[in-house]
Amino acid sequence: MTPAAEGSKSDQVRQLLASGMDAAAIAAQVGCTRALVYMVKSRSGGGGSRVARPAKQKPGPKAARIAAPAASLGGFDDMIDAIRAGERELQRYRATLQGIQQLLAEVM
Repeated sequence: MTPAAEGSKSDQVRQLLASGMDAAAIAAQVGCTRALVYMVKSRSGGGGSRVARPAKQKPGPKAARIAAPAASLGGFDDMIDAIRAGERELQRYRATLQGIQQLLAEVM
């Protein structure tokens, strides 16, 4: 028997986890369930990094929720301005492209 087998199943699981073996193989070798392997893994802190989740934000006061649609009208104006700016830029590109086409036509 190996020295790891002399301790408790949890000790054996800890040692095998440290060796990098996966949970199913550890459970088969030690003779325990995968649930025990995962429990030992989570309690030992060797279960990998945990990602902190942001806390849920509570909705604001009712007045802020009511005022939001009125404020969003300004958002429509901003969208329209952005579309118009895009159209102006497209017209400049077209004019530039037409100029290039005319130059190429003269050269050829």
